[in-house]
Amino acid sequence: MASILLLNPQVSIAQTRNFFTGKPPTFVKATVPHDTINWRLSWYYFTLNLPVDSSESLGKITITPGNNFSTIDFNLAETQAFMGQVNQRGEPINIQQVNQDEATQTIEVIFTEPIEPNTLFTVGLKARQNPNVEGVYLLRIHAFPAGENPVGLDLGVARLTFYSFW
Repeated sequence: MASILLLNPQVSIAQTRNFFTGKPPTFVKATVPHDTINWRLSWYYFTLNLPVDSSESLGKITITPGNNFSTIDFNLAETQAFMGQVNQRGEPINIQQVNQDEATQTIEVIFTEPIEPNTLFTVGLKARQNPNVEGVYLLRIHAFPAGENPVGLDLGVARLTFYSFW
């Protein structure tokens, strides 16, 4: 785990930050099996990869909606994570906690045990209902190394497209 000491006289020596070094995690893809507007109880899957030559384990991810056409309401109690991808599910990954910031709508998924390098995994969020306005919805993905005071790494933007078929 890499650490950096913040050079500020008001910051104690114990306040170090950790961040990804070596090969960083990558956002692989986002999948929505049911992409019709207003579809009830739809799942949104976000697949990430922590490469074998990464120096750090992954402790949590965040998913932040952009300025989209409408808000997507998630049932966070149903959040799941598993090894592999949607069509090749592996062992479940235990989630310690899922939070959502009311102001930014950022969803934070904290894993019970850090995800080790050489892991392809997927996080699934269950929407109460797909948006009621068709279009492209953007969600920004950040990954955070395990440990105290992690610095998030921006992995990019998930693009989800919803259609009206009538």
